[in-house]
Amino acid sequence: MSEDDGVIESVSLDVKLRRIIPDLRKRGVSKMTKQINFEEFTNNLANWAKERNLLNKDPHIQFTKIVEELGETSAAYNKQKHTELVDSIGDLLVTIVIFAHQVGIDPQEAYNYAWSQIANRKGKTIDGVFVKEADLKGV
Repeated sequence: MSEDDGVIESVSLDVKLRRIIPDLRKRGVSKMTKQINFEEFTNNLANWAKERNLLNKDPHIQFTKIVEELGETSAAYNKQKHTELVDSIGDLLVTIVIFAHQVGIDPQEAYNYAWSQIANRKGKTIDGVFVKEADLKGV
């Protein structure tokens, strides 16, 4: 199989995130929707979820959906199916943002908090895993 089939032959860190997905074109999706930033995404998604009466539902159900989407992401990655991986990562983001709203956490605030925690973090990558400097003692 080739990349034209929507499959990544080899996974690497230099994969271009904005490349056109040939499989989507094959399915008749001629162009993707306009690029939006994370704040627009979370606001649009909150409105979408509200219209569908999802925001006042049991967060345990949504958490289960997150786990399901994570499994689909894992399967797409392991099978090197790029189009399915893009779709699964998008679905995973959607389920996480809806869950955040359900439990009263502003996703933008969580995003900014996470960035503030890691932006200047020091450490070392060992066997492909980043280890915080504080956790390196004894390694």
